[in-house]
Amino acid sequence: MDVETFFLVAVTSDGGFVTYSEMPQEPINAERQATTADIYSVAQQIVREVDQQLLADRITASVLNALAPQVEPTLSDKLKEALKERGIDPESVTPTN
Repeated sequence: MDVETFFLVAVTSDGGFVTYSEMPQEPINAERQATTADIYSVAQQIVREVDQQLLADRITASVLNALAPQVEPTLSDKLKEALKERGIDPESVTPTN
């Protein structure tokens, strides 16, 4: 079977799950074949955990931004950056009136 990518999800005896991005070295001994309900339940749990992690990441980013706000670049900084993007050394430019 040719697939683009894969991962393996194993439902543990306590109802949790373990995911593998590579095939485990040890063979997996399953007590039974997975049912549609197993697959659905684990898929829901994976989505919940991903959503919770994304939410936690957003909250963390918001808190960090609130505690250490980004300093707005000055006009001079913006001009120097624009010159650098165009391959011009800002220190080689002499301002004129």
